[in-house]
Amino acid sequence: AIPLGGTESEPACDLLIGRVVQYHLSTDVYQNTYIQAKALAPVSRLAGNAYAKLGESFSLERPVK
Repeated sequence: AIPLGGTESEPACDLLIGRVVQYHLSTDVYQNTYIQAKALAPVSRLAGNAYAKLGESFSLERPVK
């Protein structure tokens, strides 16, 4: 962990950097070589006690050169 501000007795936050070396998926969330985000129902950690769920999903067509 890399401390990012605050004092030794009251740190503001730490920066953690890691590498995913393996993960497991249920067959319910993996279809046709794609992860189905709604079935996965991911949750992200924000700051303090705040968390977020996956919001609206949308697609954009890639431009053709």
